[in-house]
Amino acid sequence: MDIKSFLNGNKEYFSNCLMNSPKILHITTWYPNETDPQLGVFIQKHIHIGHSFAQNVVIALIASDKIKASKLITKNENGVTEIIGYYKVKKGKKWSNYKNQNHIITKIFQHFLTLNFKPDFIHCHVSEKNIKIAQKFFRGFPILVTEHWSGFLNGKFELLSKSKQKQRIKEINACENVICVSDFLKIALIKYGVTSNIQVIPNIIENKSIKETFNQNFKFLVVADLEDEIKNISGIIRAYNTLNTKNHNTTLTIIGDGKDREIFEESANSNSKIEFLGRKDNDFVLQTLPTYDCLLVNSFYETFSMITAEALLSGVPVIATKCGGPEQFIHNEVNGFLVEINKPYELEEAMLKMLNNHTTFLPKNISENISKRLSISAVRKQFESLYQEH
Repeated sequence: MDIKSFLNGNKEYFSNCLMNSPKILHITTWYPNETDPQLGVFIQKHIHIGHSFAQNVVIALIASDKIKASKLITKNENGVTEIIGYYKVKKGKKWSNYKNQNHIITKIFQHFLTLNFKPDFIHCHVSEKNIKIAQKFFRGFPILVTEHWSGFLNGKFELLSKSKQKQRIKEINACENVICVSDFLKIALIKYGVTSNIQVIPNIIENKSIKETFNQNFKFLVVADLEDEIKNISGIIRAYNTLNTKNHNTTLTIIGDGKDREIFEESANSNSKIEFLGRKDNDFVLQTLPTYDCLLVNSFYETFSMITAEALLSGVPVIATKCGGPEQFIHNEVNGFLVEINKPYELEEAMLKMLNNHTTFLPKNISENISKRLSISAVRKQFESLYQEH
C-alpha cells in the first residue's frame, strides 16, 4: 500500500482527527529531493503516514554539490506542506557553504511566516543542524528528535572532535523526547551519553503487492547506497561471481548509486548477469520488489534496514548479515537466512542454499508474518500517544 492509498482509505478517521489535531513542524536535512529521491524516504513516510493524525509542515534543508545555485521549492502533498531549501556546497569552501546555508534558511523562514502556522511541537529528524535551527527560531517550544544516524553504530561519531561529540549529545538531551527505530540504536545512544527518555518506534513500511511465484532463472536483488565501507557490495559481487561458476540460472540486479559505483561496475564487468540500474525512487523499488526472488543485504551495520522489511512485506525472502537491523525481522529457514558480517563463504553458502530450497519459502506467509509486527496503525498510535504526553 502506498501513501496516497493509505490516506484515501482512512479519510473519515483523519478528518475527525484533524478537527483537534496538533500542529507539528518537522525539520530535517534528510528528505527525498530532486538530487536524491531515496534520501530519507523513511522520514517522509513517518510524516505523511505516521503523523497523519496531525497538521504537518516540513522544512527540509538539502546541501548539494549537484545544483547550480541555491533555490526554494514548496509543495503540498497528501495535506503535508513541504518547504525544501537547496543550497550549494563545494568541497573546501567552508565559508561559502556557510553563507549559502544561511541564505537559504532565511528564505525558508520568510516563506514559513506566510503560512501563519504556529506549531505545537517541533520534530527534528536526525540530530544535525536542525536541532540548532529549532532551538534558535522556536525557543520555548517542545522539541522532539528522531535519530536514524548509523554513525552511532559504525564509529563515525567517535571520529568527531570531542567538542562536537559533547555538543551533539547536549542538543539531543535538550529535547523533550528522543525516538529511534531499533533497540540496537537505542543501546548505542545510551552508551554515548543520551539521558533523555528514548522511545523505540519503527519505520513506516509499505508494499505495492505480494510476490506470487519464483522465477525460473533465479533473480537476486540488491538495493543500497553504493558505498563499500557501509554496504559491502564488493562482497556480494565476489560471492555472486563464485556462485555463477556453479549455477548459471541466476541474475544479480543492483539498484542504487554512490561513490563506489564505478569500482563495482569494473569488478562486475566480465559478468553479463550483473545489472546496475542506478538510483531509483521508492515507488519503483516497491513496484519491482515482488518480481525478484531474494534480497541480499551485506552491510557492516544497519540501524533498521528498511529495505529488508519492505522485501519481506512483499513476500521476498532475504539473506542478510547480522548487522543490527535485519536480525529483528529475519528468522532462519522461515523468511531468509542470517550470516556473519564480512564472511563471504557464509554469504555464498546461504545464496546456494536459497537457490536449492527457495520453494519452501511461501511469499504469502512471509508477508503476513511481518505485517503483524509492523502495523501502520500501531506506529501512528505510538506517535499520537507521544504528543499527548506533552
